[in-house]
Amino acid sequence: MLEDSIWRKFKKIGINEIARQMGLSRQSIYKWKNSTPVPDSRLLDLEKITKIPRHRLKPSLFKSYRKH
Repeated sequence: MLEDSIWRKFKKIGINEIARQMGLSRQSIYKWKNSTPVPDSRLLDLEKITKIPRHRLKPSLFKSYRKH
């Protein structure tokens, strides 16, 4: 599931646009909002499209991440 601030950025970019660039359906993107975490295999592409760092997209994967 995604934070509200991340979801707002997705909506600003456009759910359809994100889905198109990733070769996914809109429904797949909406699942990340409502119930399913972003798959690890999609993090780099999603980071590139949205400019949201991967550690924010899936904090559970980067628990030891620290800003310097």
